[in-house]
Amino acid sequence: MTKLHRLSTSHGAIVVEEAGRGDLPVLLIHGNWLSREVFRKRLGVLSRKYRLLACDLPGHGDSGDALDASRTYTRPGLADAATEMLGLLGQGKLQLSAGRSVVISRWKWQRNFPASRDCSSAELHRSDAARISTRNRVG
Repeated sequence: MTKLHRLSTSHGAIVVEEAGRGDLPVLLIHGNWLSREVFRKRLGVLSRKYRLLACDLPGHGDSGDALDASRTYTRPGLADAATEMLGLLGQGKLQLSAGRSVVISRWKWQRNFPASRDCSSAELHRSDAARISTRNRVG
């Protein structure tokens, strides 16, 4: 079962799909010119083990266009939009983030989520996903 959120941020409307359960979510971030739909096949399987948040960044998928393109459509801008989105969802910590996206601007992301880990969604899907999760859990 998934829940769809449409959040109003200072960057524009962001759509987030939530699936699974658990305290610390795995954030699934799509790459440029894509949407959260790239994770569709894996949502069902991964949600058995993890709480997942799959978002459409501003200007992608079902999210609205950026309110200020010059502010949002940069690495720091997209990282800020994702950080704001997580704040609106009440998420101060992540278990890890998955995807191959330009949004992960290291300076911004690591400042806000220093103990989170980045990986590909395929890495999550492998048999050692439980060990990755346990080893990198934020406490």
